[in-house]
Amino acid sequence: MPSIIVVCKSLNAGELTELFVAAVTEDSTDAERLVAQTNFGSRTTLIKSNASAWPVYINEDDLGFTLLETPAIAVAMQHLLERRLSSPRSPDIFAANIYRVTKPYIPDDVARDSMGSIDHFHVTDANAEEIALLGFDAWVKARHGPADEGDDQEEEDEDEKET
Repeated sequence: MPSIIVVCKSLNAGELTELFVAAVTEDSTDAERLVAQTNFGSRTTLIKSNASAWPVYINEDDLGFTLLETPAIAVAMQHLLERRLSSPRSPDIFAANIYRVTKPYIPDDVARDSMGSIDHFHVTDANAEEIALLGFDAWVKARHGPADEGDDQEEEDEDEKET
């Protein structure tokens, strides 16, 4: 079952922090081994998936990172919209990013944020509403065409994914 390693990296003498996914491994044993090889220590969170197969999806929103299977994405977007009702924003502001991972992702330098190289979708409030209504797969197909199962780890021009 896939697992993700989330790292909290301090910036500017601890005033700001950056959270990023350092790796997505085949299972929690691989993740624990990778964490042991780094100096992340207590700054690391390991999130285990219940998914039995790839792809897995990482939702990054105001609550941090969650590892989801496709059906749960629509529910996550509905919850995001409910939280955001209390502080309305422009429907064009990014509300979340959804990363689609079809195989283990372990960059050369796990201490550096290179999440942009993972196939991902920028979600605005308006998109979140569409995903909640249509479901993620239908939204992706309607907005971006059929997903290509084989090459999500290639670096892509982010502008192609923005909506």
